[in-house]
Amino acid sequence: MKICLVTTGYQPEVGGGIGTYASNLATALVAAGHSVHIIAKTSGLQERTDTIDGVRVHRLKHRHLPCLEPHIPGLRWSASVSRKIEEIDRSDGIDIIEFPNWEGPGLWYLLKQRRRPAIVKVHTPYFETLKLDKPGTLPTMGDRFVCWQEKQSCLLADGISSSTEHHRQYMARSYDIDPRRIEVIPLGIRGPTGGDAPYHRSYDNTACRILYLSRLESRKGTLALIDAIPLVLERHPRTEFVFVGEDRPHAPGDRKFSEYLRERFPACLANVRFVGYVPDSEVSSYYRNADLFVVPSIYESFGLVFVEAMFYGLPVVGGRAGGIPEVIDDNRNGFLVELNSCNDVANKIIRLIDDPPLRRLFGTNGLLAAQGRFHVEIMARKTETFYRKIIERATEAQTSGDT
Repeated sequence: MKICLVTTGYQPEVGGGIGTYASNLATALVAAGHSVHIIAKTSGLQERTDTIDGVRVHRLKHRHLPCLEPHIPGLRWSASVSRKIEEIDRSDGIDIIEFPNWEGPGLWYLLKQRRRPAIVKVHTPYFETLKLDKPGTLPTMGDRFVCWQEKQSCLLADGISSSTEHHRQYMARSYDIDPRRIEVIPLGIRGPTGGDAPYHRSYDNTACRILYLSRLESRKGTLALIDAIPLVLERHPRTEFVFVGEDRPHAPGDRKFSEYLRERFPACLANVRFVGYVPDSEVSSYYRNADLFVVPSIYESFGLVFVEAMFYGLPVVGGRAGGIPEVIDDNRNGFLVELNSCNDVANKIIRLIDDPPLRRLFGTNGLLAAQGRFHVEIMARKTETFYRKIIERATEAQTSGDT
């Protein structure tokens, strides 16, 4: 098949969880013999086309209409994406296109009467982030437009896929569509190999290192973990906390979380390190050198970071929300915690620090689950089957319409 994937960004540039998903899927599809084009925003000044691991990556500048962008954000970008798809189709041919739901970049193309079959992969929707990141704030006109754009993209698509059963049902209710229209395809990654394998871990309880790897923001439950730090240190004063990811001003008082910790818990500063954003090439070193992985999210449609941590043999702690319970098997490969509860977060961390054999068991179970359920080749096979079904259905519909 000739496939076009649209994403927020693509390695080695920043793309977030959607970019990571697109990278994993694209390389796996190429390895399976398919031709893959990526359309992504570039953080640079020049547009360019690269070939990375056999994937053709088209990096476009984010075009917008300055006067109208606050009111209809993303519409100009959607038009740019549509033009690029048509250019690729003319030169190389396309069998199917996959768009993310985030900010609705597929809308312009999906409105065309004659087009290639297209699906939308639903990640956490914009309306959900508004509820979590801006509680009690009235949405702007631009916010409402983005939410409308995402919904219309899903309604116009030939197919929709989701990473968890929970998210399928949630999106079906939110958009009033038949959940049978949404295919569940869990996310997957390749996992570490060779020197990245985690088997050197000592599993003692003298000085555990807690890793948080994600953006520091409201919906990731960052505040609950920050507030849990003094509770953990009271019991285990040598524990170290490492925060990897962009620090956003979502802490009380519109402060960054590093500022909040410095002002609220200055005695804990020696045990906490804020690393900031790191490129994908450096992420593995943080997983390898951690003992526990904790991101107590308030909502995740899936939670790919937990799978990444499990591939490194880490016991994981996540919020009891969204699709996370379909990734973390509570009391088997990690713990689920109550939302916004620093006490529950602290108690679960302390329990794992106190019990090295339990950490080893959770880490082993997590690695087996990651290899058996969340490997990138499994995701690619299921995606390929879904693509073929959508192409076949679209072909039948076109044939029927022509006759």
